[in-house]
Amino acid sequence: MGYFGSSAFAGVKVGSSDVSKIYIGSTLAWEPASAGSSDTVLLHMDGANGGTTFTDSGANGYTVSVIGANVQTSTTQVKFGTASAYFGTSGGHYLSIANAAALDIGTQDFTMDCWIYFTAAMVSGSVNIAGMGATTQSDLAWRVKWDSYFASFLFDYSTNGTSFTTMYFTGTPTGDAWNHIAVVRASNVMNLYLNGTKTTTVDQANSANFFAGPDLWIGNNGTANPGYLDEFRYDVGTAHYTANFTPPTAPY
Repeated sequence: MGYFGSSAFAGVKVGSSDVSKIYIGSTLAWEPASAGSSDTVLLHMDGANGGTTFTDSGANGYTVSVIGANVQTSTTQVKFGTASAYFGTSGGHYLSIANAAALDIGTQDFTMDCWIYFTAAMVSGSVNIAGMGATTQSDLAWRVKWDSYFASFLFDYSTNGTSFTTMYFTGTPTGDAWNHIAVVRASNVMNLYLNGTKTTTVDQANSANFFAGPDLWIGNNGTANPGYLDEFRYDVGTAHYTANFTPPTAPY
């Protein structure tokens, strides 16, 4: 690997087949997006207390829109980094990313995982976590939520956007603590992991072609408050977990 260029523009660093990084003197001035995260969407939820800017650090760098006045970065509860996302105490406050083809799952493998601070009240209620499309049957691709009535995490998915099927993953989050949630489809098998452990002993088959087109939402798109959420990752095409694992001990 070498450099070329004039003394004023001292170097384009050349890899085996393409330009990999550009330096001005010894300072890195540019590197391709592929040098960062390859995840479809990655939100670290960092920022100052009360902030309203959320940055997608994933491969595509999507624009993240704040819907509702209550969504903000908060330093009250933080899993990693400088802050987490706080969604208030009422419905209709969430983060949104406009639909793009790379967000649609179709029949592919995928992973959606994040950390959520479950209060005791949340454990005894219901919590919307993330999804694509409306929280009712209209325009739905998929969504994941916790519902104490069923003592389960629910994964709803639709192949047509107007009717959906629900999968149940039994397991109760720990109250007043951070919990790691991971929903994974790997080779047409669905699993939900709570703090690194499968919530069911039997793998659930799912080869459905999920409905395409809705926007991605994170948090409180409905009436269920998710409280504090940190380190949200959504990766289409990759199953990051296929067996029990130790939850992440650092940011993605």
